[in-house]
Amino acid sequence: PIQIKAIYSQVISASLELLSETGQSVNSVIKRSLSSYIAVAFDTYAAISDQLSRFDEEVRRPAGRKENELGDLLHAFKGSCLRSLPEFIADCKTFGEKQPVGSETSNTMTSEMTIVVVEYLKMLCQHPDMVESLLVILGDGKWIFGAASTPKTSSVGTSNDEAPLLVKYLDDALSTLYAAIEARSKNLKLRSTVASAITSVTARNGVGAIYMLNNFTYIRRELLESAVLDIYGDQLGDQLNKRVRTCKVRYLEIWSPLISALMDAGGEEGKFGLGAVKSALPGQHAGAERRDVKDRFGRFNEAFEEVIQLHQAANLASNDPDLKDQLRDEIERMIMPTCSSPLSAFRIYPKFSFKYLTSRLS
Repeated sequence: PIQIKAIYSQVISASLELLSETGQSVNSVIKRSLSSYIAVAFDTYAAISDQLSRFDEEVRRPAGRKENELGDLLHAFKGSCLRSLPEFIADCKTFGEKQPVGSETSNTMTSEMTIVVVEYLKMLCQHPDMVESLLVILGDGKWIFGAASTPKTSSVGTSNDEAPLLVKYLDDALSTLYAAIEARSKNLKLRSTVASAITSVTARNGVGAIYMLNNFTYIRRELLESAVLDIYGDQLGDQLNKRVRTCKVRYLEIWSPLISALMDAGGEEGKFGLGAVKSALPGQHAGAERRDVKDRFGRFNEAFEEVIQLHQAANLASNDPDLKDQLRDEIERMIMPTCSSPLSAFRIYPKFSFKYLTSRLS
C-alpha cells in the first residue's frame, strides 16, 4: 500500500500542478477585468466548493499529499468574488459622478454600466447561499467603501435584522445605479450641430429624458424576468414601475411645445389695440380666423420638426417595441384632442388649411 500510494502521488502530481497553474492564470485574467469575467469567478468558485470534499477523499488522502491545490484555487477565486462586491457599487457610483466625454455626451442608449450591473445582480441571485456567505465575511453594509459602521435602513420593506444580506446588497446596488443614471442624464447634451437647429429648450433637454427612459425600461425588463425578483421581492416591480412612469412623464414633456403651439392664439396684436379693432370690423372675422389657423399650424410644424430632429439624434431603444407602442398611444391621446379645434377650420376653409398642416401629422 505504501508503494501504491507513492506511485499514485507521482502520477497525479503533474496533473495537479497543471490544474493549479491554469486556475491561477484564469483568476489573474479575471482580476484584471472584473466587470467582464466576474461570472467565471463565481461559477468556478461554486464548482470547486462542490468538488472539494470529493477531492480530499479521492485524491489527497489516497496520495498522502499535504498540498491542497484545489483548496488554494478555492481561496483565490473566493478573493476575486469578495473583491467584486464592493467594487461594482463603487464603479457604478463613479460612473454617475464622471463627466461623459466624446460620443458619450450625446449617447442616449442603454449604458454599458447599466448592462454590466444588471447582469452582475442577476448572476449573484443564481448563487444566493454562496453570495450570502461572502457578504457575511464582508459585514453588513461594508460593501460600500467608506460606509458608516451602523447599517442604513433598508428600503425593501423589512427590518435590518430580518432582511438577508443579499437583499440589502441588492438594495444598495440598485439605489446606486438609479442615482448614477439620473446624474448621467443631467450631463448629456445634443451634438452642437443638432442643438443649434433646435430652439426649444424642452426639446434640447429631451436627450436626458430619452436616456433615462431607455435605461430604466431595460432594468425593469431584465430584472423582473430574473431570479432578482425572487430574491428581492414583489416590491422590486412596484419600485421599477414607478420609476418608468416618472421617466415617461419626463419624456412626454418633449411633446408639450406642440400642444402649446396649437393652444396659443398668437401674438398680443390679435387681442388688443389695432388688431382687436380690425377683427371687429365687418368681413374681418373670417380673415382673422384664417390667420389664426395658419399661425397655429405653422408653429406646430416648427415644433414638430424639432421633435423629429431630437429623435433622429437621440433614439429611443429599438429593442422594446411594446414601449414604443405605449408611447405612441399616449402621445396621440395627448396631442390629437388639442388639434380638434383648429382642425374644425378645415371644414370652413378647405382651400388653404392643408397647406399649413404638415403631412406628418398622421
